[in-house]
Amino acid sequence: MKYFLILFLIIFSGCSYKNAYTYFHFDTQQKSIASNTQTAIINLSPKLKGKVDVIYLNNVEKKPTKNERFFISIYLKPQQDFLFLLNKQKPIKVEKIYRENYYANKLYQDTAWNQYFIVTFLPTHSPTMDISIYTKNNNKKVATLSFLKY
Repeated sequence: MKYFLILFLIIFSGCSYKNAYTYFHFDTQQKSIASNTQTAIINLSPKLKGKVDVIYLNNVEKKPTKNERFFISIYLKPQQDFLFLLNKQKPIKVEKIYRENYYANKLYQDTAWNQYFIVTFLPTHSPTMDISIYTKNNNKKVATLSFLKY
C-alpha cells in the first residue's frame, strides 16, 4: 500500500505546472503592476484604520521617465491631506487623480473613499527607495514602503 501511494503521488504530482497566476488571467501589464505594488495598513488610532497601496510606475510604464513616479491609493475615511517623502525628499509634483483611473482599475479598487495620487520625485541614485506618507494636519506617519529600482 505504501509503494502504491508513493507511485500514485509521483505520477500525478509531476504532471502539472502551477504558479500564482495559473487560476487568474492577467495580462503582462497587470502582472507588472502586481509585482511592483506595496501595501500597508493605516493605524491612526485604535478605531481609525485604512489601507495604502503604492505602485512604482517606473518599473511598470512602457516609457518610464527619468524622475521617480508613484501611483498612491489611500483608503481612509474620513479623507485627509497627506505629505509624501521619498528617502526624506519632498516631491516635485503631486497630482490628485479622481475616480475611474487606469491604475485604480488594475488594482480592482475604485471606491468613493479612496484617494488617488500620482507623485513625482527627482531621480534618486539609491537602489532602494523608501516612500513615507504623513498626515498634513498632525504630521503623523501613516506608512513607509520600500521599493527596489531595476
